[in-house]
Amino acid sequence: MQFWDDGLIVAEVSGFGTAPLLDALGAGVAEAMVRVPEVECRGLADMRHGVGSTPGCVASMVSFLKEHGARISRAAIVAPWPLAGLARLAVRMADQQGVQFFGDRESAQQWLSQFGRPP
Repeated sequence: MQFWDDGLIVAEVSGFGTAPLLDALGAGVAEAMVRVPEVECRGLADMRHGVGSTPGCVASMVSFLKEHGARISRAAIVAPWPLAGLARLAVRMADQQGVQFFGDRESAQQWLSQFGRPP
């Protein structure tokens, strides 16, 4: 995970996801956001190299979004359709706004660059 003081967050995940891994990623993002309390954050989550996840991953994502999602104004998610489906479910359950899904990173970066410097 990379975080810049202008609020840009870039996370790349690969392999098989578990709730403890997502909890650790979420904790890292939350810790980074504390450094810039007045900054509106934007995120790029690249899950193209993910191969699957446990059901607990959705609960982990929902928990993170409910606790910290208000700080993230825009998020671009790049993922194969099975992982995108799980992420969509989490986004809906958390009622997170400003999230778009993409099949390729270039389109995600282009969309996200409308709201600040490009990732």
